[in-house]
Amino acid sequence: MKKKKVSKTESVKPSCIPQIAIVAGIFFVIQILFISFNFFGLEKTFFGNIFITIISFLAFLSMLCLYKRFPHNFPMERKAKLFLLISTSLFFLGDLLWLFEEAVLKNIMPLGQFPDLFWTLGYVALMTSIQFFIKMEFRESKKLLNLLIVLSIIVGGLFLYFDIAYSLNEGVLTFGGLIQDLYPVYDIAVFAMIFYLLWPLIITKNTYFIGWFWLGLGVLTRLIYDIVFIIMNKNHTYYTGHPIDLVYELLYIFIILNSWHKSQVLSKFSAEDTK
Repeated sequence: MKKKKVSKTESVKPSCIPQIAIVAGIFFVIQILFISFNFFGLEKTFFGNIFITIISFLAFLSMLCLYKRFPHNFPMERKAKLFLLISTSLFFLGDLLWLFEEAVLKNIMPLGQFPDLFWTLGYVALMTSIQFFIKMEFRESKKLLNLLIVLSIIVGGLFLYFDIAYSLNEGVLTFGGLIQDLYPVYDIAVFAMIFYLLWPLIITKNTYFIGWFWLGLGVLTRLIYDIVFIIMNKNHTYYTGHPIDLVYELLYIFIILNSWHKSQVLSKFSAEDTK
């Protein structure tokens, strides 16, 4: 993927993303302290949801700031960023709905409801965004991508098969449980697409590598979270405010780092173009 310069006729606006990253880091550290010293007390559900929603909102805000300052003379990349923005907004809305139902209305939110709809659509938008970035690489051979897709289907299919078979055997298979089982499959598919995107960037030492590395690492942590969550939920050991929530939030932290890196690249190209 070739580096592109920002046109002299279109300057890049100042970034607010570093400040967002600092605020997100502060909230993340505060949450670690709250969990470590049990400051949540009897309000684990409320505070746990608050921290998740704030950090997911900051991830959305960082992507919004990046999109707003992204030059219009890169239509394909701007479209890819738009879907990345849509994805983070949908993830945030899912977290917000979960907060409202579980912490405000004090309802036990079953799996397979509106938050899951927003989270699932968020994955669809994320995959669409990555697909646009893949098109930008103009790679002649798609063998690696096809191989990764096949492997993702096999791994995801095996995970679904064994978990559904276990649920059927235990007589606990539900629609919500099936939706829950799909998240690791989404994660595996997204991670495979990011790996395909990263491969030539690693070889050519392209400046885009770091940003996609952060996003790929975020998806990997979400995969770990989703698998652990499924196990804990089946054993009735998960609760909002559990330390595993920190792993859930890492995707949002890495999205912010992805935005920050891309923002720095834009500023650098803009500075070079004005010389």
